[in-house]
Amino acid sequence: MARHMKVDLGEEVLDIGTGTGFLALAASVLGARRVLGTEVSPRAVRVARANAQLNRVGNMELILGDVYQPIRDKSFDLIICNPPMTPSPRRVNVSTWGGYDGRRVLDRVLREAPVHLRPGARLMVPTISVCGIQKTASALEALGFQYRILCQETHEFSHLMTRLLPHISSLPCSRVLYKAGKPHYAVSLFEAKKEAV
Repeated sequence: MARHMKVDLGEEVLDIGTGTGFLALAASVLGARRVLGTEVSPRAVRVARANAQLNRVGNMELILGDVYQPIRDKSFDLIICNPPMTPSPRRVNVSTWGGYDGRRVLDRVLREAPVHLRPGARLMVPTISVCGIQKTASALEALGFQYRILCQETHEFSHLMTRLLPHISSLPCSRVLYKAGKPHYAVSLFEAKKEAV
């Protein structure tokens, strides 16, 4: 995401699920006037604040809270999010667990984005093939976004995903790729634009 992120000078950016703050830091370096990061993990917020301090970034605000909940009615020029998307019937590592079908956070980010995007603003979010890349495309279209795919890559399953392969394979929108006999997933990075009115 950092390699493909474009930020115009002076833009305000929201990083949902900021984690260590890496993408928020990247947005700041690329010219954002202000970057706001939301995160459900108190530990991750502490780490992100330390990273901002170490990198001497003063225009980054980090707020503890779930997805859009802490920002209420604020709007932004760019929303970025790399949501947890590991599908599992039971809760696993909070930083990777995306709910039963992997779309627990992703769908909420998509559904609520229009309220928090200024006219002409952009949403940048990846989707992995085990969660249904076409499902994200359809959701964006239904919300009135125009989108393009900035990049596509494939990655080998983690150990956790390999253990969850029977569940992942049973999901109707899931697509698993095999290379040299090992399971892989595809990832597509979406950039969606809310048209100016």
